[in-house]
Amino acid sequence: MYEKYTTGSEEEKTQLEKRYGKRQLGLLVDTVLSEKWVNSRSKPCPHCSVPIEKFEGCNKVTCFKCSTYFCWICHKQLDVGNPYSHFNNPSSPCYNSLFRDDDDNDEDRDEDEDDSDFDFDDYTSDEMD
Repeated sequence: MYEKYTTGSEEEKTQLEKRYGKRQLGLLVDTVLSEKWVNSRSKPCPHCSVPIEKFEGCNKVTCFKCSTYFCWICHKQLDVGNPYSHFNNPSSPCYNSLFRDDDDNDEDRDEDEDDSDFDFDDYTSDEMD
């Protein structure tokens, strides 16, 4: 119905408004646009599926609803006892990627910022929390 209302002719829109009400259709359009916005800027928690938005910080994400730790890069649920082991394990696809930025916002970074020589093995999960 969203597509029909937003892409339809004026006559089709008027018919839909008479049938469902202009206010209801406006709410439908707002809801669909909000859901599209959230879905384009978030990832679902691998445990409870609530949308999570990450706008800064490391790639170890904690779900605000169920407190599950997961990797923002590969979406893998992380070990509760040591979630950072995922980023410290050389066989992990996300090895040494705790602070990797996958959002293509490299032009926002300062030239002096370089964490490529940061040794994650120097930190335990207790020190990072």
